[in-house]
Amino acid sequence: MKEIYQVMSAAVGQEMRIDQIANNLANVNTPGFKKDGSVFLDELQARLAQGATGDPAQSANPAATVWPSLPRTYTDLANGPMQQTGRNLDIAIESDGFLKVQGRDGQTCYTRAGNLALAADGKLVTASGQPVLNDQNRPITIDQAAGGEISINPDGRILANKTEVGRLGVARFSDATKLVKRGEGLLVAPAGVAAQAVENPQVRQGMLEGSNVNPIDEMVRMIQTQRMYEAQQKIVQTYDDLAGKRIDAMQ
Repeated sequence: MKEIYQVMSAAVGQEMRIDQIANNLANVNTPGFKKDGSVFLDELQARLAQGATGDPAQSANPAATVWPSLPRTYTDLANGPMQQTGRNLDIAIESDGFLKVQGRDGQTCYTRAGNLALAADGKLVTASGQPVLNDQNRPITIDQAAGGEISINPDGRILANKTEVGRLGVARFSDATKLVKRGEGLLVAPAGVAAQAVENPQVRQGMLEGSNVNPIDEMVRMIQTQRMYEAQQKIVQTYDDLAGKRIDAMQ
């Protein structure tokens, strides 16, 4: 009864979607967070293009039956809503660029989370403590002893006590969908995906980009996915009962 394995495969996919939706909802208030989604359709289309159907007897290629697969995940990079905070180390990027950050392993990472801070050594860091990089890929350091107000211009130039101390490194990608989530609000570019400098990133000081998660949409997705999962569980139980009856009839 291969059908039971087909249904179980689909149920595992629904479990993954539930975990994904729960993570989206948990980050509804996280600055710059980009929600995750998943699709099953690409796999189905690929199989049908090979002549597969749900019924081997009717398929152009009887061996190529359609099996549910684990969903393909993706990150929705749509901009979140802009929120005014008035804090001078909060920034939002209005262009399609990403703030450059030094990851814990030294690799350059990218983020839209602009809730920045100053570390004890004067480095400009993200909320999780990673150094923010300038347009030369070096950490930005601000001399706090000099005092004065910190201001950030729309082109990314940082001024402390009216003296320029650096410029935010902002990059864009021809296909940002290839970026991969790393955690702590960071994205990394895989091999072969090149970053391009953004000359006028349209930085807005005293503002933050919020999460692009719509909690109502996610709750609807959660209910739909849970119902599908429950239905698949019932089907598995039905197949199991039928298998038990067949075994009993053979004894």
